[in-house]
Amino acid sequence: MRIKIGLGALLLLCGLAVAPASAADTLRIYRLDGSKQCEEGKTGRSLDRDAQALSRLGIAIRSMKKLYHPTMVNIMMCGTTSTRANTYVIRASDWRRHGKRLAGFKPWPR
Repeated sequence: MRIKIGLGALLLLCGLAVAPASAADTLRIYRLDGSKQCEEGKTGRSLDRDAQALSRLGIAIRSMKKLYHPTMVNIMMCGTTSTRANTYVIRASDWRRHGKRLAGFKPWPR
């Protein structure tokens, strides 16, 4: 018995077999940047400064960006800490290996 599979179906199956492995291998972590409300442009650590802590441990950063924490509740008042965070996408295995030594870093909420 011979089964015919079209080229499109074959490419789809190959794509499904590869994509989930790379997505499951990464993790977004964050650390609040220390900025103050009403002063976000003037205060807070840069992405590069927090990236140095990761690089010192040999952790490769796949991407990084500033984001506002989506679930953190914060009092709205000038001068209080903002919810702005430096976020980094790293390998999940690096987090398991070094996470306890990265003071202030936490997994990004899903």
